[in-house]
Amino acid sequence: MSKKRFGFTLVELLVVIAIIGVLIALLLPAVQQAREAARRSSCQNQLKQMGLALHNYHDIYNSLCYGYTSSVPAGSDPGVSGNGWCKALLPYIEQNNLVEKWDYTKTYHHGTTNLLLIRQEISLYLCPSDTATKTWNSVPNYNYAANYGTTDRVRTNPLNGVTFQAAPFEAFGNIYKFASITDGLSNTMMLAEVRQGQVDGDLRGLVWYGYHSGFTTHYAPNTSSPDQLASGFCKNAAMEPLGMPCISGTSLFSARSRHPGGVQAVLGDGSVRFIPETINIDTWRALSGMRDGLVLGQF
Repeated sequence: MSKKRFGFTLVELLVVIAIIGVLIALLLPAVQQAREAARRSSCQNQLKQMGLALHNYHDIYNSLCYGYTSSVPAGSDPGVSGNGWCKALLPYIEQNNLVEKWDYTKTYHHGTTNLLLIRQEISLYLCPSDTATKTWNSVPNYNYAANYGTTDRVRTNPLNGVTFQAAPFEAFGNIYKFASITDGLSNTMMLAEVRQGQVDGDLRGLVWYGYHSGFTTHYAPNTSSPDQLASGFCKNAAMEPLGMPCISGTSLFSARSRHPGGVQAVLGDGSVRFIPETINIDTWRALSGMRDGLVLGQF
């Protein structure tokens, strides 16, 4: 009488393991895509909230907030007042407690007052697709920046043959109203994504710092062309392999994200659009200009 066999032979076990491996290999990309879709949706919702906050600010003050303003104590670097768009929106994103404690006689990095405030993480300003970092003094970097036009932070005109077109925000410059956006709110970007520096000393994403508070459309989204950072802040050897090349120079930051294929931006009407990195460069720059009179191409 033959004995009954229980369990698997070695060959059968190897076959089962191989089948499981194939199934995992097939399912893993789908899982990763689903996770990224959820992160992208979260990022989109955050930009919507910021767009609504901009409208609430405008309703109260009859103007947009400053991109960045240089009101600081005598002798201080104008880039360290802390009075940028990210602070102006705080009362409208349920962060009024930070505003109420702000010491306007001090810079943002004053150790016993404002520095302690900005070390508190504001989750709305973080895109979940990026890796959150603190590359300077335990202050969180963030993933959104104001639209500063078509050339660089100081509005160089022209720059590499590109004519400067005014945008809704300026660093150390004018404050605009919605009425100033004659191209139409639905045709003009307000905020878009930027990526965070990933090594100490690379301060990309430190939007509290005036020179890093905005992006420009001189280059396309997710461009391989380098960002320009103040001397000493560029860590190109470490960052270029991560898709974030840089050189030293007058601040010029391109829109960047970890979303495959492009970046997200909130327009003046509060809508959020995914902008493909293959967008025609003239259309990209027209989205940045608020009164250039140009007809947008498809994107």
